[in-house]
Amino acid sequence: MKQRFRSKKGARPVAKKEAPSPTYRWEKEGYEREQEMTFFLPWQFLFMCRLVEVKPYEVLHRLQEDLGQENWLRKEDRSEAQQLLVEYFIRQGWGQTYYTETELRQMFTELRSISLLWPKDAPMELIDLQARWRDAYHRYWLKKWYRKVRRKQP
Repeated sequence: MKQRFRSKKGARPVAKKEAPSPTYRWEKEGYEREQEMTFFLPWQFLFMCRLVEVKPYEVLHRLQEDLGQENWLRKEDRSEAQQLLVEYFIRQGWGQTYYTETELRQMFTELRSISLLWPKDAPMELIDLQARWRDAYHRYWLKKWYRKVRRKQP
């Protein structure tokens, strides 16, 4: 682990945070799971966030969760918002060089199904088991859809 030192004489070393090791070989060049990004937010977006007193980070984080069809942390039903984001994704034309609109909708449905199986108020052993199953199923799901267009393996 690399260390940085404070400028004061005799100061203790401060450990520099290292990026976690990737789960997949393709997790590089912009596809890392943990990323630190710096970009300009449009003024209109900031104005709206300020007026309704919600931090831009909260909005962007929620958009990512909803588009990824995550559902296990929230108590409220977000299915309508998630479906609107799926519609937005499809209307942008993303992925349609590789997949049909029907296939894209199926992908989102499968991701949502994985998320809906999360055991609420379950014992820790079951939650750990579910998390391992979910991770294995995510790997299967990714390979299934990646191979569908006959690409090289990631």
